[in-house]
Amino acid sequence: MIKQKLITSILILLILIIPFLLHNRSDDIEAIRLDDSAVGYYQSTTCKISLIEFYLKNRDNLKNVYLNNNDYADINCFGKITGVDKVNNTFSVSIGTNTSFSILIQSLIWILILSFVPKIDNKSYLTYKSLYILPFLLTYQHLSEIRFYSRNNILYNSEISTENLYLLGILILNFFITVLIIDSLKGRFKNLTNYMPFLFLFVGTYLGSNFNFYLIFFSCIGISFYINEKKLLKFDKYYIVFFVFWILNIKNNDYFFDGDKLRGFSNSIYSTRSQLFWILIIFFTIRGFLYLIDKGKELLNLNTFMNNFFIAGGLTVIFGVIGAISPVINFFNFFLFGQNKRGMKDFTSIAGNTWRGFSSSAESIGEVYGFILLIFLILIVNKKMEISNKYNLLSLLVIYGLIRSNNFASMMSFLLLSITYLYFKFYKGNNKTLHTYLFLIFTILGFTTLLFNSNYDFNTSNLIYEATRHQSFYEDIPATSNQLASTSKSHYLVLEAIEKNDVGTILLDDSNFKNASSSYKFLLNMFTPSFNIKFVPNIVGFISIVSLFINRSEMWGIFIAKYNPNIFEFLFGYGPQQLNEYLFGQKVRLDVPAYKASSLFLPHSSLLDLFIFVGLIGTIMIFINILKMFYNSNTQNVFLFPTIFLFLNFLKSDSILYLNSFLLILFSFQMLKNNFSKNE
Repeated sequence: MIKQKLITSILILLILIIPFLLHNRSDDIEAIRLDDSAVGYYQSTTCKISLIEFYLKNRDNLKNVYLNNNDYADINCFGKITGVDKVNNTFSVSIGTNTSFSILIQSLIWILILSFVPKIDNKSYLTYKSLYILPFLLTYQHLSEIRFYSRNNILYNSEISTENLYLLGILILNFFITVLIIDSLKGRFKNLTNYMPFLFLFVGTYLGSNFNFYLIFFSCIGISFYINEKKLLKFDKYYIVFFVFWILNIKNNDYFFDGDKLRGFSNSIYSTRSQLFWILIIFFTIRGFLYLIDKGKELLNLNTFMNNFFIAGGLTVIFGVIGAISPVINFFNFFLFGQNKRGMKDFTSIAGNTWRGFSSSAESIGEVYGFILLIFLILIVNKKMEISNKYNLLSLLVIYGLIRSNNFASMMSFLLLSITYLYFKFYKGNNKTLHTYLFLIFTILGFTTLLFNSNYDFNTSNLIYEATRHQSFYEDIPATSNQLASTSKSHYLVLEAIEKNDVGTILLDDSNFKNASSSYKFLLNMFTPSFNIKFVPNIVGFISIVSLFINRSEMWGIFIAKYNPNIFEFLFGYGPQQLNEYLFGQKVRLDVPAYKASSLFLPHSSLLDLFIFVGLIGTIMIFINILKMFYNSNTQNVFLFPTIFLFLNFLKSDSILYLNSFLLILFSFQMLKNNFSKNE
């Protein structure tokens, strides 16, 4: 077994390194030391010098070098220098990473890594009949998201013809990947749950593609489930109803979203073809993942699971640190692990003093680190794990990652839930009367402090103010002025209207009414009812208080300004991973500094993300099921408090937009539903 793993490791290393090592030895073109005078040399010798050649010549000269992946390059240029530019004081060195060839190499590496999962039997839960569906569905994406793939692959050709070698090659490649996945899972299927934590190390996003390896992986399982079981579940029937509304409600548009840090798990355009692809692939992915969890729960070993989570979490910290030091490691991190977004290239914190390191999102990875520490605490208290030097070291790495992420919500919820868990664990929770009194006392004290030691009117109206401030009102005012918030006409008019409890007067202007989003007009009507009781906020006022307390007033205000659904979109959503209409459908005024004007302004709440995807009806249905799971959960369930932790944090973060975080909370809820309380 050790020998086999060693051989596999060497093979993975060779597959990774060799493409970046090959170059033409028959010419006299060699790598030279990079400086200002060498820029022209590298621009005139494109596709001649390999990355490894360049590194060996400049290994002590990489302080101001950034290695950029050039996905549009030809296959012949793969792994070679395709250009050098100097931007400010940094040399940007482009490396050829042709999209089609990258898919092949990355797939081979990740499937080989699957072989490290021990086999437990010889049974296969997957069927080769999925080959009749999945490769064609995956190839169909290249026809449905033409604008994305035509920009990222020089070989791209969307012509539907037997002579189109590009589509034929993609089909064969998808067929090949699917076969390898089916073969690799034989005997390992039920053991995969123990190794799910590595989703956060091997992120699985293909270079130059708007796709993720795990979508193929779990879709293959999901399709096999339906072929084998030949039945539809309750969830599936509801999904089909939403499917009809998502397809029929598409409007003519010219939207395009390149994915940014959500690449691989977001729909790049808003079209019928693209919508159809993402509806189907998400459907099969969810079903495949849940099927895997249900089959693997009986073999889930908490020691193995926790050990793997610590290793994966610790390695994300280590590779994040190394990637910040070395531009070469930073580049290979992106390629090998399939990151959505390149890891941080230095240790400098970004906005809010956050440092995301290896991850695409500091907020998301902070939640993962908090989850790891919380479940570890529970296992220790329950004597299901012993503290060893290994765990001491790994826990320090995870704590370091959590601190650098600066995810205050994750830290505080971890501490509060830890204290709550320990209280109920050791007090046994027998005195329900005492618990009730304590809850009432703290609740009353909290609300009293909130109402009488702060500006009540400001607290309840701040969300509406922020939403108004970001509407496209008064367009004669510059959008990027640093002083806009304090000097603009809209600021004073909105502030005056709020003070008079008459925000609705702003919409008396026909232009303002036309430019306002439907969600803004709806909430404004709710906020300004015909009656009002002092210190008794309506639902909008209550949400405003919550948003202010968790520092989400501005971002949720922007959401209200941007979210402009019709009645069907409000009830059923735009469809899975469909952000285009939200991002580009409604014009808003982002009165932020110029450097932030091009930032990706997401809702900053997974609840609001659900609203965008599945609408009010879908969100209510999901929340009813969540409440049922919490209500029916076994108090001895190891995943109860960690699931509460994720649920609370996801309410103020966009974590469901990241595939690995989405699968983590899906896993936690499924373990909660299954009343997992094993003592391994």
